Amino acid sequence: MNLGKDAQNVQKITDLIKENPRTTLLELEQDTGISKTTIGRIVTKDLKLKKTPAKFIPRFLTNEQKLCRLATCENMLEMTRTDPEWKDKIITGDETWVYDYDPETKRQYAEWRGQVNEENIAAVKKLLETDRNITYHQIEECLDSPESAIHSILHDHLKEGTTDRRVRSHPPQCTTSRADRQIVRMAGTYRSVTSLTVAQHIQSVTRHSESMHTIRRRLQQSGLTARRPLLRLPLTQNHRRLRRQWCDERRMWMAEWNEIVFTDESRFCLQHHDGRIRVWRRRGERMLSSCVMHRHTGPVPGIMVWGGIGYLSRTPLVGNAGNLNSQRCISEVLKPFVLPYLQGLPTAIFQQDNARLHVARIVQRFFVNRQIDLLPWPCRSPDLSPIENMWSMVAQRLTQITSPATTLVQLCQRVEASWSAVPQEHI
Repeated sequence: MNLGKDAQNVQKITDLIKENPRTTLLELEQDTGISKTTIGRIVTKDLKLKKTPAKFIPRFLTNEQKLCRLATCENMLEMTRTDPEWKDKIITGDETWVYDYDPETKRQYAEWRGQVNEENIAAVKKLLETDRNITYHQIEECLDSPESAIHSILHDHLKEGTTDRRVRSHPPQCTTSRADRQIVRMAGTYRSVTSLTVAQHIQSVTRHSESMHTIRRRLQQSGLTARRPLLRLPLTQNHRRLRRQWCDERRMWMAEWNEIVFTDESRFCLQHHDGRIRVWRRRGERMLSSCVMHRHTGPVPGIMVWGGIGYLSRTPLVGNAGNLNSQRCISEVLKPFVLPYLQGLPTAIFQQDNARLHVARIVQRFFVNRQIDLLPWPCRSPDLSPIENMWSMVAQRLTQITSPATTLVQLCQRVEASWSAVPQEHI
């Protein structure tokens, strides 16, 4: 593997990032043969790039919609000039979804802080020379730099003449060992408690206020860090009993699993983003078209697909338009695809979940009349089926495609290609 960081490698990485700003370090390593550590140094030190979330805009806008927005903004500016108090007369309203419980974890709201360098210092000086009354927020918007970095420049460099941290001794610990034990005990008992709640509890007990930063430091010192919780379906005692019984009955299965054909449906949407797509960009490039991702604010069109996997083979992927009921399940999935597939597997056992269309009498009668063995399946148990991992691999392959699908036909073709491209040994 080439570990050199010469001009040729720098230019090669620059060209790849310009071609696809959303590429990852792993993809760059595969394309160039350079180690990921060296690529990271080239990207951050030589090219001065940072990986930030892509800028989302509400939706796709046509030229007519853009002109309408421009005319509306111009009219609002004109009204501001003629009547500065017109905004106080406006009453606006909107709708939004409020979910039962969707907490934001520490990882989700974490952000990378910008570093202070000579370029930023010169830019801040220039802005101050132009307008002495400029605010932190205005400087932040002009430089696309966090307010903490702006404050560091104004306070440390412009006032004290340096951006280096002042040499100081470590501050004494402000919490007692008893308070530390209470902090750890509370976080261990109530796993979703926030730092603010812990700080308020400590203040009510010790009569001494502690900051949220201190609470987080004490928890980190004890080995507790904020992590995204594992999501799973709510299960009753009966659900757990049936799942345990199902697993106990098949605990000794080995070769029997090779005869199972696992099936399921999954939905793939246009312009679906999971928040993990990032782009390489410099400061001030936030609104570049290559760093912007479009997304819809309303219901996103998509396709519902059905598929099945076995130990040595898989079924074709079947696309379904609209909602699938029991009649359509028989005529569009079971007869044209399942029956021909199972004819080549005389000892196969068919698995499906307990969706309404699957447990309908007409569907159950279809399997009985054709003497197809069904695997009993406990309710609320999608995590027991390995086909869920197959859908995850298909979705991962879709995200690796640079240009997103724009039509349902193109999306369907890409999903089918990704389904077929997964190696059978991965299944």
